Amino acid sequence: MSESVSELDVETVCTLIGSPRRQRVLAILDDADRPLRTREVVETLAAESDEPYERVRTSLTHVDLPKLIRSGVVEYDRERDRIEPTRRVSTLCRTITTIESNLAVQTRA
Repeated sequence: MSESVSELDVETVCTLIGSPRRQRVLAILDDADRPLRTREVVETLAAESDEPYERVRTSLTHVDLPKLIRSGVVEYDRERDRIEPTRRVSTLCRTITTIESNLAVQTRA
């Protein structure tokens, strides 16, 4: 399977990066130098938000992670509870950065 974002349709890309939580999940995975356990991602997200740990965990495991898995952005090993980013994670993070930069330029203009 090729790992380019260009193989994802625009609607899927917008869905994946349209959620601030998924943007943060992508950034966490992109910054990691190894596969992460779900707990590690949840702990990072919970520490950065006002939401309770369980709410963050439920949202990640039932909403965000399944969308990323179905789109081939991450691979998930249930037995070992490991989230492995594909190259699409970095590409989506660059896409987010480009959009933010373009919006910042438009705001200043």
